[in-house]
Amino acid sequence: MQSGQLTDKWSHLHLRGWPFQTVPDDTFAGIWADRTALKEDLDRMVWRWSRVDRSTLHLMWADLGAGKTHTLRHIRRRCLDSPELGILPVYVVMPRYMRTFVEVYQAILAALDADMLADMFVTMAGRAAARRTAARELFPSIPDAATALQTLALGSDVQRDLAAEWLLGTRLTRRQQDSIGVTRVIRTSDDAVTILSGLVRIVQAAGPYRRVVVMLDECQRLGNFKMSIGRDINTGLQTWFDASPNHLTLLMSFGSGEERYVRHLLSPELLNREDHQRLNLQLLSEGEALHFVGDLLETFRTEGCPSEHFPFMADTVAAVVRRLTGDKGVTPRLLMKAFDRLLEEADSALSAGRDFQLDAETAVKMVEEALAEKEPSQEE
Repeated sequence: MQSGQLTDKWSHLHLRGWPFQTVPDDTFAGIWADRTALKEDLDRMVWRWSRVDRSTLHLMWADLGAGKTHTLRHIRRRCLDSPELGILPVYVVMPRYMRTFVEVYQAILAALDADMLADMFVTMAGRAAARRTAARELFPSIPDAATALQTLALGSDVQRDLAAEWLLGTRLTRRQQDSIGVTRVIRTSDDAVTILSGLVRIVQAAGPYRRVVVMLDECQRLGNFKMSIGRDINTGLQTWFDASPNHLTLLMSFGSGEERYVRHLLSPELLNREDHQRLNLQLLSEGEALHFVGDLLETFRTEGCPSEHFPFMADTVAAVVRRLTGDKGVTPRLLMKAFDRLLEEADSALSAGRDFQLDAETAVKMVEEALAEKEPSQEE
């Protein structure tokens, strides 16, 4: 798939970049097409995060391909591009294999900037004596976490590497533990919750961030494991949330169009903490799909373009959208895949100096053939 990085590579298409991507890069995550009401909901949600202090828990669900991962990455990009919001966004994919909440903890830690957290801790705590006091307050049941953060900020290269591994939950040898001053490893869900809670407090106290937003994607994977595992993860999330009454947001995203299935995976205790604002990504109607395609083309369009839908004709775009939408609607991913195929055809012809004319009937047939190709099963 071509990159979303702006370039003159596709100037013959009057495009600055490739607009149809099923696996978006970081540049593409900043783009938003159609779905005006959803965009307004996102803007309102982010605005609330920047205004209130209390912690919040939000749910988001959608059919696979409906754009939930892009939505999460768009939120991340929005927060990073607006430092005045004071929001640290953390995008996390739930592990495919989980035994306890510790695996979720490890995924979250892997998504965080450990060096930044270590520097924040040293700055916040100040002198060594103050750091010992901070360790007891921040990590009461596992003060080794403070030792690891201090080593990560101030230790040698070898020590820093070991401290980072320790924080990720890697089991070190006794000799390795001694070299960084820790006495134990991260073993339990309670250990993980204590460390995460302490890290939220560090981020909030050290500045410039006032809130940590952890976006957990692919939470439908909770349904792949036996109930005892699901209960432990639910309990871990609930305990972390309760231990961080301020400045934490959990946004849990599920690849399911059924709200009842989403709620089936969560404990009553966790659901009881759900915020009133949730996100449900619906399939696109025919009109919405037309706007979606048009917005993407417009976003990447260069000046002097011969027509609105170039290199396609308007009736060709409408016919393809109508075929894909049917009676129920269409996912953004399906639209991306279809028009990616058509744009590749246009790219091949126009880059070779040939004329390109694609009538509606031929375009629909090409799309049907492309979508009929068997692909490996994958989650969004």
